[in-house]
Amino acid sequence: MSILKVDTINEKTSGNGVAIPGHAVQIQRASIGGNITTAATSPTATGLECAITPKFATSLLKIELLGGRPYMNNSQLDIYLYKDGSKVNTVGNGRWQSMYDVGSHHHGGYSACHFETAGSTSARTYQIYYDAGSNTVWFSNNPGGNNEYLAHLVITEIAQ
Repeated sequence: MSILKVDTINEKTSGNGVAIPGHAVQIQRASIGGNITTAATSPTATGLECAITPKFATSLLKIELLGGRPYMNNSQLDIYLYKDGSKVNTVGNGRWQSMYDVGSHHHGGYSACHFETAGSTSARTYQIYYDAGSNTVWFSNNPGGNNEYLAHLVITEIAQ
């Protein structure tokens, strides 16, 4: 058995980077708070978006929506993931996540995840859209001005 101990690993050729399969290459994140309300009947931008420029075309991108706190009153909330203005999920009606509530309730935080191969090293921006039919829904309820209900969009590039 051999043990290799190093303090720094430098790339062999400038601009190529160092890729260790299965390890995170970079993490980009964005957060949004405050009340984001809608009664839209078609997908509408929430303002939550995150950009990434993959270092490797072969990388796996893990896109996560975390946190937030919806308030619904006899309504359905559909959440969609868009990339550069186009819907990512194309199966069915393209929902990334859907919630329905009978009554008037606050719900716990979101958790949604999507994986895709980078395919190129071109920059791209992921956006969160949502609609609530003809009802009003607060996507990220932030009562009292505190930050405990921020919604986060996190993109992790994973070397393959």
